[in-house]
Amino acid sequence: MNSGYRLLDLEIFNWGTFDGAIWHMALDGHGCLLTGENGTGKSTLIDAFLSLLVPNKRRSYNMSSGSERRERNETTYVRGAFQREKTRWDQIQIKYLRDEQSLSALAGHFANPLTKDKITLAQFFWFE
Repeated sequence: MNSGYRLLDLEIFNWGTFDGAIWHMALDGHGCLLTGENGTGKSTLIDAFLSLLVPNKRRSYNMSSGSERRERNETTYVRGAFQREKTRWDQIQIKYLRDEQSLSALAGHFANPLTKDKITLAQFFWFE
């Protein structure tokens, strides 16, 4: 029997473009493969998981894109940034799904099949 903790599921509320509901991704402790078209939320899910496991000062979001430019951070995820556009004055304006009063929550549920231990890691994000 395998030992060590396995991810059972990931829950996301108001993270990136996952908006207005609790989104549940069941993994049942097995490996998974994320596939999909560009812009469907694959990196957003990975960055949610990263937020649970990696200390804030050591996180680099959107690493899977291979981009050198760091355009994602906790603020853009909590507020739900979904579009960047130039204004008439050539300034970049970011459009958001949510305002500064938003709350985001992430939870990862883990289990160890050998010891039957279970643990949940959760993070809540909001602005004061």
